[in-house]
Amino acid sequence: MLNTSSWEWNEQTIDDFLSLRFSEDETRSLLASLTPDRITLGIFQAFVNGMQAKALAIPRVDVKTLDCCGTGGSGIPRFNTSTTAAFIMAAGGVPVVKFGNRAASSKSGSFDLLELLGIPATWPLEALPELLETCGLVFLYAPQVYSELSGFMTLRRALGVPTIFNSMGPLLNPLQPAYRLLGASSPIMQKMLADFLSHDRHTEHAWVLRASSGLDELVSDELNCVYTVTQHSQKMIDLNFSSNKDLLLKAPSNSHTPEENHLIFKELVSSEDNVSPHYENVCLNAGAGLYVSGKAASLEAGIQQAKQLMVDGSVQNTYNKVRKAYENLSR
Repeated sequence: MLNTSSWEWNEQTIDDFLSLRFSEDETRSLLASLTPDRITLGIFQAFVNGMQAKALAIPRVDVKTLDCCGTGGSGIPRFNTSTTAAFIMAAGGVPVVKFGNRAASSKSGSFDLLELLGIPATWPLEALPELLETCGLVFLYAPQVYSELSGFMTLRRALGVPTIFNSMGPLLNPLQPAYRLLGASSPIMQKMLADFLSHDRHTEHAWVLRASSGLDELVSDELNCVYTVTQHSQKMIDLNFSSNKDLLLKAPSNSHTPEENHLIFKELVSSEDNVSPHYENVCLNAGAGLYVSGKAASLEAGIQQAKQLMVDGSVQNTYNKVRKAYENLSR
């Protein structure tokens, strides 16, 4: 068995690890050592670079895109806020290419919900430019782009704690988006992600988010820590919405299976629900994305725009359009 306490990572050992060339026991032991408190920025950058080199070739697009995703790993049952916000931002004219996966340490990952919404995980990737042009929203399934990732899923679920895969996962979008809304559950990794993006030549504007509860998203009734990132620059700000008593409504469910989240999603996009914490949170996060991508002049303007897109049926229309476009791919 490898001695992980004295293990040294280099380009070759990182490639061997990511290519699953170690035994299962060795891989499990090394994975357990790659927790947020034990990763340096240098190791993190090397892992991201090593993984990006393994990406399946996909068509490029001519527009600047946004990705909204999170590291997961909070251990808190949650609704799929960023997945829902993606539909709102697309309805607002933001080209969104959301990179994601199934749940590793939670009950409902992005693609667990999308499957119930009639959006398949895998599809012919050569259709990406047409799909983005048609409906403004594309969902990329991480294991389809990076086949090695599926080999780590069982180990990650068994380990049950956040590892480097949580943190580097959101950075692996092969389209290298100009705009990002990136959530982090660990304050250590939040800072590391901000450091990484501030040196990323593709990133024009990003928000790296964390709520005080540890959720990897903005939360309407909590103090939120945000790193605002542009090229070679970052600034930390606090956003506090807890003074708005109108948002302190019925507590969200503590279960949040994909089936439950599916029902919540349908109530939101149909405007049956325009008062719950889920509604406030998706509008808050979508508003941040509209601002980060330049579609809104401020966060407040972005939130109001998101709410208008919900109430006037634009989000429902976008969902219908996206589902139909994906159905056409399978014909």
